[in-house]
Amino acid sequence: MDELLLKLSERMERIEANQELILQRLTEVNFYPKLKGKTPSSKTRKERKKDEIEEMVTIIMQGTRIRNEFNLWQTPSPDRIRAYLKSGNPAAFDGLKRKS
Repeated sequence: MDELLLKLSERMERIEANQELILQRLTEVNFYPKLKGKTPSSKTRKERKKDEIEEMVTIIMQGTRIRNEFNLWQTPSPDRIRAYLKSGNPAAFDGLKRKS
């Protein structure tokens, strides 16, 4: 019985030491709560709508140019144009090229 009490007391001492270590490290770390609300970088609904309209105008204006530049048989979809404008990779138009 005495052996069990000694083992138990040793475990309790290790637990207390670990708790002290954890508490010490927690006091060293600064926690900043995440603030809810508007951040300076977030856009208003009007600004997002304006950006979407500008993007669609760009896609429409670039569609014909891209069609002629890459010798495509039809004007590519807005998704393919958007992918090309973001990456610059002409592989976005695979399958739309005219056969020579």
